[in-house]
Amino acid sequence: MAPFNMFVTLLGAVYILSSGYLRLTTEDTDTPRPLRHDCPNTTTFNPNTPYQSNLDDVFSKLTSNAARGTDFIYFSASAGSENSTGNSSDYVYGIYLCRGDISSTMCHDCVLASITDARQECPTEKEVIIWEELCMLRYSNQSFQSTVSVSPSFILNNIMDATDKNKLKQEVEKTMNEFASEAANGAKKFMVQEASISGSEKIYSLVQCTQDLSSQDCTTCLRNANSILASSYSEKRGGRVLFPSCNARKEQNVNINHCWDCNSCESEITTVESLQFDLETIETATNKFSEDYKLGEGGFGEVYRESLPYRSPRVGICCQGSEIPM
Repeated sequence: MAPFNMFVTLLGAVYILSSGYLRLTTEDTDTPRPLRHDCPNTTTFNPNTPYQSNLDDVFSKLTSNAARGTDFIYFSASAGSENSTGNSSDYVYGIYLCRGDISSTMCHDCVLASITDARQECPTEKEVIIWEELCMLRYSNQSFQSTVSVSPSFILNNIMDATDKNKLKQEVEKTMNEFASEAANGAKKFMVQEASISGSEKIYSLVQCTQDLSSQDCTTCLRNANSILASSYSEKRGGRVLFPSCNARKEQNVNINHCWDCNSCESEITTVESLQFDLETIETATNKFSEDYKLGEGGFGEVYRESLPYRSPRVGICCQGSEIPM
């Protein structure tokens, strides 16, 4: 395939794929995979057992609460019967945490998606964490309420270099730690913030804790996450840290300081030019369409694995290592 034709085909394919990525409703069939999931397989259960029944009960409680019009951002539920020692291998503890500025409908849809992903990715594990774009699901046969958990952890980064690395590092260290304490003392334990770096350059930051944490524990968790962002990704345009108890994110010149409206996001991507991917950038992302990056072939031609961040006018980056058809 000639480079120009490949480029044109790629842009059309990326547009179609990106529309699917932005989807967060249960009405669409091409559900994006979770950002990350963890199911260590240390303890498992068999189908049609008391644990399965209790887990289904917890799922039902979580999804019901997520559909509420108020107080839906965070919820915890449990099911089962404790024994004389206060423990039971069949007892299930579960929580979800939705991003603090989304609607109850979006929260409900994300919780449903995370449960579906949990059943697919970790079908028989008792301890599971699913991180979606707009929510997190966690459950276990051991209680984890009001306990700071920073493991397992995942770090996602935007591969694009920052324009003013030294200034960005200073702002990350300053702004994120400052408003981490403020967020920790808020009812939602969630905050987004915008700060100017220089001229028109801005940095957008987001932090959030599970609402069962004390203010002190939330601050501790966020400072750990912010420390990783400042040291590991201060030279990149964006990055995020995912802990079970909190998460932090920063983006340069990508506004994350508003409620996410997937319909508006999709309507803004009306032309392939909106994606602003040139051939040189795509060649770099796929190592000049190397066979090592090729995953297979589909209706749009070859499919390659890329390290190219997806960006739209209103939505942040997709994770490194997503897949785009060529």
